[in-house]
Amino acid sequence: MNRETLIKMIEEALGFDPTLIKDDTNFREDLGADSLNAIELVCCIEEETGIDILDKEIDGLNTLSDVINLLKLKKVWEE
Repeated sequence: MNRETLIKMIEEALGFDPTLIKDDTNFREDLGADSLNAIELVCCIEEETGIDILDKEIDGLNTLSDVINLLKLKKVWEE
């Protein structure tokens, strides 16, 4: 997965304008995402990459950087 694909997923799953999504944009505080949005995004990522994201990992996914770091740890991130 790469940045373009991830931002497109965030746009589709959360309905956010992709121009508002920066590395440090907080999905909840800045964009008003809720826990259902987080689950939708996680499901999209899991489906696209074939990885499993644990419930405890979801809580830490607050920004684009957080998601990218998790995908790097799971070795599915392409620079």
